[in-house]
Amino acid sequence: STIEALPWSLELVERFKDRWDWQRLAKIETLPWSLELIESYKERWDWSDVSANTALPWSLDLIECYKSRWNWRNLSYNKAVPWTLELIERFEDRLHFGSLFIKNGELLPLLRPTHVVEVMAHHLVELESINRVKNEHANDDPDDDSLPF
Repeated sequence: STIEALPWSLELVERFKDRWDWQRLAKIETLPWSLELIESYKERWDWSDVSANTALPWSLDLIECYKSRWNWRNLSYNKAVPWTLELIERFEDRLHFGSLFIKNGELLPLLRPTHVVEVMAHHLVELESINRVKNEHANDDPDDDSLPF
């Protein structure tokens, strides 16, 4: 598209800030992505698309700064995020582990097996609880809508 080919600068974004399609802008990787750009227009961005954009200056600090705005499913798919044990542990309650492992599976060798086990152990307790409830209700009416799954 021709919009990606524009000579992007902070000045250009600012000059036409009231005319941009911010959802479309959030997808453009050729923008001069910086903390200043993100912060200046944080109320205008489509955060779902920003979360999927691989051109952002991804860091643990950036993710922490906007943790209430990210689309965590899209972020979990994003290969440009610096996936570290610290990042995974800090946001384990927000990350979509299925998305993370499906899209970023090749990044997992960067983590030591003990790190993966440690993170997953946290979620294993939750899974065991669900399985226990399922087993307790295995002979119940299959049309019973009161089950939590």
